[in-house]
Amino acid sequence: MKSPVLNCKLLFKNGWFKQFCIVLLMVGLVVVPDLLFRIFNDGLCKYSFGNIIQALLVAGLMVLIPYKKLRWTLFFIILFFCGMELCHFAFFGVIATPYTYVWMMSELWDTIDGALHSLNLIYAPICVLLPAGLLLFLDVKFDGKIKRSKVALYILTFVFIFMVVDVNRQNRAFFYMGTNKKAPVFVNAVKKLNFILFKAVPKVLFSGYNTHFSEYKIENVAGPKRINIIYIFGESANPNFMSLYGYNRPTTPFLDGLKNDKTFYYSKGYSSSVSTVYSVMMNFYMQREPENYAVQQNKKSDILALAKQAGFKSWFIEANTTHPDYEGKVDNFINIVPVLSANNYSQGEVNVVLSKLPRPAELGDKNIIWYHQNIIHFDYAKHYNFDKKFDVFKPDDDSTKSRKVAEYSNSVLVWDDLNKNIFKYAREVAQKTGAPTYIIYQSDHGELVGQNKRGHSFLSREVATIPVFAKCYNCRENIFMGMKNPTHYRMNKKLLNLFGFELINENDDGKTFYINGKSLYGDDDFITMTD
Repeated sequence: MKSPVLNCKLLFKNGWFKQFCIVLLMVGLVVVPDLLFRIFNDGLCKYSFGNIIQALLVAGLMVLIPYKKLRWTLFFIILFFCGMELCHFAFFGVIATPYTYVWMMSELWDTIDGALHSLNLIYAPICVLLPAGLLLFLDVKFDGKIKRSKVALYILTFVFIFMVVDVNRQNRAFFYMGTNKKAPVFVNAVKKLNFILFKAVPKVLFSGYNTHFSEYKIENVAGPKRINIIYIFGESANPNFMSLYGYNRPTTPFLDGLKNDKTFYYSKGYSSSVSTVYSVMMNFYMQREPENYAVQQNKKSDILALAKQAGFKSWFIEANTTHPDYEGKVDNFINIVPVLSANNYSQGEVNVVLSKLPRPAELGDKNIIWYHQNIIHFDYAKHYNFDKKFDVFKPDDDSTKSRKVAEYSNSVLVWDDLNKNIFKYAREVAQKTGAPTYIIYQSDHGELVGQNKRGHSFLSREVATIPVFAKCYNCRENIFMGMKNPTHYRMNKKLLNLFGFELINENDDGKTFYINGKSLYGDDDFITMTD
């Protein structure tokens, strides 16, 4: 009687069995990224049987495609998206939606910067690259020894056609985001890529935007003949880490001193979106309704253009890598990103911005300074490394959570110092011009710090909670006082009154507002809220 070992050797010499083992090994590599990732970052749930079968079936068909270039192209695309999926989970603690991929590509440099400052994000691509390398090695080594067939390509094509039909049955990415925590990232990546290619892209190219909304109208109203406005669009600011809003650490000592000022308005508010890219576009075009992309198309409520139309002399100081369309709408565009990045923020955003503010002699009768901040954005520590006096708050323990909370608190302290200097500048301008002078602040979105979920760019009321304030010098009253639940849209409606315009929006019932996901079409889902 032959030994079991000898029987296995004879069996492996059988051609079909050997091929089966090789293919099985290659197919099995598609679930390895998740297994490796768990070693470094526990949190993904156990797989469901159905999703494992889906992953092995699709991967098996890909392995058996007879055309090498096509086979490798599919492997590269899918594995690339697997890496993005794991990176997103590693950093934010939540599974991505399809539009998250679009966001990660549109903010590629911020994504890379985050990877360089987070060990989890370094682990994620490694977890994909190792099995991907082995997969390609096996594909080369056994190329010609595996019997491949066009039938695999036909079946795979049928599977994708089925997915195309399925994806077009859903109106929103939220309901077809393939973000099943029990599914391998391979399955999620295939589904999301399918949504982008066969739902999102065709919609942009062929379907156009939703037209059931009434068109915004701009009417002229009486406005001031002389006025100065400093409009600040912040970055990643969370009011829950500001002593102005009750935080136990004194992170905003300057703003705290204005609490009893009758011309100082401050409140927690809500951003229009949870991502910088979409918040910038929705804010500067005043898009209230998540699905009302027509606002982006007709540009009637473009606040940059309306300021120019109203006769304002304008400056735009850009400290962020994402900015609105300013061409032909501002007199002076000042990009300070290269200066800040050149020495890893060693000069500090505070110092650079103050050096770029126009002198009072340069001002006209009506002036507006647009300032898009980067301060407080991750990596938080870079914003106060230029001056150790801001390294005030220390971690309570050795955990990453405690360290990030301390770093974020210190970056808010720097932000408060920047506010102090801008308020000083505004006060001087008001004194020398004698004109009403407003400082208006709202952040692009909030930031989760110290929770299991962290950062921003995933749909959440907490992520959209932002600090909002407005201060007026040489004013009888601050027109923003008493505003309830301020939003980008509501703040900008008041801003237009200072321009001498009134926005008429028949879609606005006066009590409903929205927090949008990462799509100007509203199909990455959104949150509806009421006063």
